[in-house]
Amino acid sequence: MAVQQRTAQERQGILRRADLALELGRADMAASLARAAIRLAPEEAAGYYVLGRALTGLGRHREALAAAREACRLRPDDGRLAWLVPLCLLNLGRVREAEGEVRGVVASAPDQPATWYVATLVHLRRGDARAAEAAAREWVRLAPARARAHGMLGRALFRQRRTEEALAEAREGLRCDPQDRTCLAVQVDCALAQLRFGDARAVARELIRLAPADPEAERIYARCVGWLLGPFRPLAWWTWTVGRWRWYWRLAAIGGFLLVMGALADHVPAVGILLPIAYTVAFYYLLLAGPVFRLAVRRGWFL
Repeated sequence: MAVQQRTAQERQGILRRADLALELGRADMAASLARAAIRLAPEEAAGYYVLGRALTGLGRHREALAAAREACRLRPDDGRLAWLVPLCLLNLGRVREAEGEVRGVVASAPDQPATWYVATLVHLRRGDARAAEAAAREWVRLAPARARAHGMLGRALFRQRRTEEALAEAREGLRCDPQDRTCLAVQVDCALAQLRFGDARAVARELIRLAPADPEAERIYARCVGWLLGPFRPLAWWTWTVGRWRWYWRLAAIGGFLLVMGALADHVPAVGILLPIAYTVAFYYLLLAGPVFRLAVRRGWFL
């Protein structure tokens, strides 16, 4: 009994350190600590739950989903754990499955802020801004001091073109946490919608300074630079999109481009002359778009 009690205390201490590591942004350390807790008590759900959250932070979404499902299998009656499953499904692009899981989570744990967090994300991904607003309002009601809740509500309102309300929510969230990236991003979106480019640039620079590698910072950078480019705005957005492609999608794009250009060259002689130049430009664009774009974000070029 004494040995079991010491083991339980040790496991709880490890999990507390893992939670602290997650709060500090050290998902790799949290994952290592969670695995240590699982080795001590493989029948306890808490270790798998923390491991799932840590793996989500590392972008290893398939492994995170397996850990989240294992936590729910060990504690099927604990609705506080279930929100992680739809989040992992959403990160894997399985939106329909995530939507189905969210209904069960809302029914089993409607008093948990995390429930409404993941419900907001799912509705936004589906493009249902009204449902996202309703979920985000529940999240704000349960966690009024959580800056990201206000930011996600602001995003849902912005999707409905209710810019002033969205801006008010973003400002409320920044009063809770002046460095919340979601609220800063909503502020930039609202400033651009209101044609206040100077304000948008200032907030975008702050967002990039806080997290230059954050996908939200990259999206905001693309929006701001696109606004500067005027009629060439799609170029910035396309570069941001191509920069996120995996290498095999880039190779497929090069192949598709060559097929189209080759077919055109059979009918238009001028295209055949330009084909080597077009191939070279397309190759280097697809190869370098991601690294150059990320370098531009980190350096804040054009902002």
